[in-house]
Amino acid sequence: MSDDSKKNEINNELQNSDESLNTDDSLSTEDTASTVESQSADGSIPVEDSLPADGSIPVEDSLPADGSSQVEDSLLAEGSQQASNSAINDPDILASLKELSSAQSEVSKPVKVHIHSPESIQHIVEAAIMAASKAISIDKLLSLFPENENVDKNTIRQAIDQLMKDYQTRGVELIEVSSGFRFQVTQNVAPWVSRLWEERPQKYSRALLETLALVAYRQPVTRGEIEEIRGVSVSSQIMRTLVER
Repeated sequence: MSDDSKKNEINNELQNSDESLNTDDSLSTEDTASTVESQSADGSIPVEDSLPADGSIPVEDSLPADGSSQVEDSLLAEGSQQASNSAINDPDILASLKELSSAQSEVSKPVKVHIHSPESIQHIVEAAIMAASKAISIDKLLSLFPENENVDKNTIRQAIDQLMKDYQTRGVELIEVSSGFRFQVTQNVAPWVSRLWEERPQKYSRALLETLALVAYRQPVTRGEIEEIRGVSVSSQIMRTLVER
């Protein structure tokens, strides 16, 4: 075979191989197009249409408008719920909440101001002085009235002055002593009232009478001087009895 005929055969084979490659490319393009058309037909979104032209993923579409993550919101909600549950189960927190609630309720209550009449104040002061076992002062009487009753020292004093006037014609009188105010029997009825506490004359011992005589004769005198004169020790009971009498 000549060289020209060999070249022609090689050229023919190359042309046939190019034609077959072109045919395969056209077939693969048609298959891809048909696949995309079939996916569009069954309702699915082609991948090319769901992405931007530059191939980047739109992050802003996956987040809320305020830029916060839905996952973070759910975690925060869960944490708040757990914190609330633990606070409800904590006895110290419950006690604090109860105290705060009671304090708020006390503050929210309106304060009622109770206004006493002069006669009402006189009756209270009279009963308090009568029931007291000893003389009672104005400050003590004032402490009987709460702050919302609007009673001051001047009001108490006026009530006491009126009671003194009212008791001037009775068998008892209201007087002021160093420690406060008290009721006592008047002098004109004292002889009859004193018979309630009649006492027998007390008998004193010889030692007590000797000690009393020395005190009366040598006063002022010390206990040691009395013991030196009498020659014996002076009993503590004797000294206490003399002081009381």
